Amino acid sequence: MTECKTSSPVYGRTVAKSVKYHKDLLTFKFEPDAKATGYASLVYTAMHMEGYVTIYSTNGCPSQATKKTIPICSRKSSLYGNVNLQESIKPSVFRDLTKKEMVGLLDYLYNRSDLNLTTADKAAINSNYVFISEIFLPPKRDVLKHLDTDCVQPRREARVMIFRGAISIPDVIEIIVSPLPNPTGYRHVPYLPKSIPFINRPIDVFDFSIKPLLEKIDRVAGKMLYELYGGRLVNCSDMCLSFNVNSQLTTPLSGVKKRLWFSWLQQFTEHFLLRPVDFAVLREVENNGNDNIIKVWFDGSLFNSLEQTVAPLKDPSQVSPDGIRYNINDRHVSYTYWEFDVGMSVFYGPRLNDIRYKGERIAYEISLQELATFYSGDKPQEHILNFLDTTWKIGALAKYLHPGVDCPNDATFISSSFKVDTQDKPLTNERAFCIFEFNTGMPLRRHNGYFKYLHRFYEGVANVALIVRTIPTIGIYDYVIDFIFYQNGVIEVKITPTGIVTSSWHDHDNPYSFQVDNNLMSPLHQHLFNFKMDLDIKGTSNRFETIDIEPDIVYNVCHKKRGAKIVQNRFIKRLKQTELEAAYKFNFDYPKLLTFVNNNKKDKFGNSPGYKLLNKGMTKVMRPPNDGNNPAVSWSQYQLAVTKYKDSEPYSSSVYTHSDNPVINFQEFIDDNENIVDEDLVAWVTMGMHHVVQKEDLPVTHTPGQSHSTFLIPFNYFDESPGMSAGNAVRLDPVDRNEKTKTVKIDRLRTKSDIDCIPKRTYYDAVLKKNPCLAFECL
Repeated sequence: MTECKTSSPVYGRTVAKSVKYHKDLLTFKFEPDAKATGYASLVYTAMHMEGYVTIYSTNGCPSQATKKTIPICSRKSSLYGNVNLQESIKPSVFRDLTKKEMVGLLDYLYNRSDLNLTTADKAAINSNYVFISEIFLPPKRDVLKHLDTDCVQPRREARVMIFRGAISIPDVIEIIVSPLPNPTGYRHVPYLPKSIPFINRPIDVFDFSIKPLLEKIDRVAGKMLYELYGGRLVNCSDMCLSFNVNSQLTTPLSGVKKRLWFSWLQQFTEHFLLRPVDFAVLREVENNGNDNIIKVWFDGSLFNSLEQTVAPLKDPSQVSPDGIRYNINDRHVSYTYWEFDVGMSVFYGPRLNDIRYKGERIAYEISLQELATFYSGDKPQEHILNFLDTTWKIGALAKYLHPGVDCPNDATFISSSFKVDTQDKPLTNERAFCIFEFNTGMPLRRHNGYFKYLHRFYEGVANVALIVRTIPTIGIYDYVIDFIFYQNGVIEVKITPTGIVTSSWHDHDNPYSFQVDNNLMSPLHQHLFNFKMDLDIKGTSNRFETIDIEPDIVYNVCHKKRGAKIVQNRFIKRLKQTELEAAYKFNFDYPKLLTFVNNNKKDKFGNSPGYKLLNKGMTKVMRPPNDGNNPAVSWSQYQLAVTKYKDSEPYSSSVYTHSDNPVINFQEFIDDNENIVDEDLVAWVTMGMHHVVQKEDLPVTHTPGQSHSTFLIPFNYFDESPGMSAGNAVRLDPVDRNEKTKTVKIDRLRTKSDIDCIPKRTYYDAVLKKNPCLAFECL
């Protein structure tokens, strides 16, 4: 036996620094204290032996200085510490299934020919197999009788869920198998359907058997994914991308009875949930186990196939099968029953004049009057950040419309010309307006009478409208301004802001902006848009009336209680006599329609023909009317103001707003309070929005949800909807023979539904390269 020796003078004075476990060995590394500098450290091993620990040095010899016996923690007692985990031969009523019971259960189930079960190792999605089994607890009353009155214990039973993918109409069943451990029969679980649709089954392993899917995705898009995200889906070693997050698109969310999953792609690394990539697939798990790709999410867009992600498809383009269906003579436009003149004011922007429908003038003028923006902030430079864009020449800045984006490729572009301060030759904006037809994708009208015991038919017409568009860009903001003419006599005036928001330095939280980037904020601001609508309804003798909707309490003669009442609504026409009465501020508590009528013209029912004005872009200005620059935009205090026409009141806003005397003060239009009954009336309409800037407004504010519109809608003006004469309607009637529906009669009013032509090829990119002045100010 080797003699144990050590040359260390500090033996017995060592301090344990670390302990490493390896099976039943404990390794202690002892290091000399500071006084023993220069001596080697010693390593000792402790071995567990029969309830005590002996410490040995590295050469295998016991260390006399450290040898000691350590007992195992234990104290015998009959009161505690008694643990027996063996399965009871008589398990309690609450005990989960025992191993013995599960063996007996499966033996019974697999021998039931009517169940036709496949064992787990051979199960497939299109086979019948046991999904889960667990204890089925007896009714509470039976359990309590057993526990509290010494009644016999209810028999133990198993609840079994079976997926039946092998039957003609796959389903899920839940059965109760008993008695355990040697079952003799089964019954269906009470209070549940005997057959549950297979599509509703719980999540199973076959929902994630996606190896073939991975191979397909990698084959089509693997190279692209590797270049973008540094990994592939198969044969990827330690550079893998994996679908580790899967969210089910259930039937209530999808509207279809399919097994749908969104699978999200991540880089397969430690903490993969923190390594997502912008790629996901919507896949369908079919009853045969196949996975079909329904949609692909990639780079912020949803695609219909993998192939589209690697080969971007061209955007849909509008087709005019019979060519342009409107006429333009210089600046006079005619379209179906509409006709009007187009103009552009250098300061105020777009203007339409002499708007007629079926030869009758509806409006003498509809024009933009002002684009205003008022900011708020915590800095003095933000307090005074107010813009009235007429001072920047709105009309002169309406230019550079781009085919295929700003307007359809087949639109007609109209120029504008001005004399401006920077040059003596006319400033010509070649693309100040575009004019085009547009299929909104919404039916103008439709009805389907489909009940077989009533008259059956379908009748509808596509909503195709003419749009006159201009987009002035004033510094950082762009305003898409549309004048839309519908085939049923409706006019829509719409404005949509986009562009780049104003930024400011962010150094602390404030109530004027969210922080949207490093040290970056964009102050809260309010956009205000004002339009002039000089209406001439059947002439220039018009009146402004509101149709006020008010509660109406009447006796409920249908109620068993005598004298019972019911509340309904009624309307009352109220004529506005003066300009002050007609200055309208919206109040939800008093809903009303705003109408302009000609009382000198009556139909056979006594109705006065008119047009209803519907402002769907209303905003409230909360700043006091006389505060700061607000007198210059006094029109903004009203969602609608109605005045008597005067040559001396051509505009609501002034280009001299920076002055104490802005020359035009709109409030004075109202304050003289002239009579407006049966007069030539002008409606001044204000729309707008409060813009609370968020991160998604960077770098450019998008247009969805930003549009604001005012509609002029016929109101007892026609004997019926003039849209009934639209030439692109369709009528369907069933053809019945011998009390059976054989076919359908289709009447498209002499128009064809097929498209037998291709759009004219565009060469805009080539034109732009030759003439860059169409897009930019040229040097």
